[in-house]
Amino acid sequence: MAIPAQHEFYRPVLEVVAAAESGLNRKEIISRVAEHLGLTEEDLQVLTRGKTKPRVESHVHQVVYAAKKSELVFSSEHGKTRISPKGREFLAQHQGNIPIAAVQQLILHSEEGSEVASIMFPDPANTLPEDMMDSIHQQLRNQLAEEILDNLKSVASDRFEEVVIELLERMGYGHGLVTRHTHDGGIDGILSQDVLGLMEKVCVQAKRWSNNTVGDPEVTAFAGSIGNAGANKGVFITTSRFTTALKNRATVNVVITDNKSIRLIDGPELAQLLIDHDLGVVTEITYVVKRLDTNYFPENSVAAAS
Repeated sequence: MAIPAQHEFYRPVLEVVAAAESGLNRKEIISRVAEHLGLTEEDLQVLTRGKTKPRVESHVHQVVYAAKKSELVFSSEHGKTRISPKGREFLAQHQGNIPIAAVQQLILHSEEGSEVASIMFPDPANTLPEDMMDSIHQQLRNQLAEEILDNLKSVASDRFEEVVIELLERMGYGHGLVTRHTHDGGIDGILSQDVLGLMEKVCVQAKRWSNNTVGDPEVTAFAGSIGNAGANKGVFITTSRFTTALKNRATVNVVITDNKSIRLIDGPELAQLLIDHDLGVVTEITYVVKRLDTNYFPENSVAAAS
């Protein structure tokens, strides 16, 4: 059968998520939506125009992303997608295919608002082609960041700590050591800023949390652990977010607590850093955009008469 258009996936996605009380991961959503729509194995193998991924998978991922931004669904503690009360009400209000305009209006009035809506739904009549490409690229990057966070929330805590240390090593902060086996007073990792360990070390705290925010009590406890380890610097990384009060006393995401400098990295920044440093991601497709070389075709050149 013909694969439905992307907007025709909104209702099936919301319905299958609503039917699963404990939530679904993305693979489970794809499988249940395919069954809901009566898609065949052959349909599931049809690729996007760029031939980089199955078209159904792409549709589902984009719909889930839009549903999260419109607050119709949310990520649970273990990174699974669950429907919100707002999502259940939205389903009851709309019969048949859900209009894109309705989702767009919800995003416009969501916490992230018009900035996200302008990226997801650029106006072709008032947007240059290169700006359209930038918007699409940013949307794909944001979707990827959401997927990364969902996966980080579902991995074991020791694996999460390993990912954090590997990222900081890749960012150039020296040689890292996961300290979970040493029971090192609340410190999950230590980075030596040179191979021999002669320079100052950096302590790492990694919290694989979903909805709980990290505030002053956690950071103060971490500062004490940093002091006990004989260090002065730390990095506090979480898959969730920091409290507003904590962020307000930070300067460029660095807080000073008990004379210890602590860099704060929340879930969204963590996901972007993983993308920037090619950790846990692969390049899917590359587009090359070319322009006219005006040096090759000078404006003042005059064609010779034939």
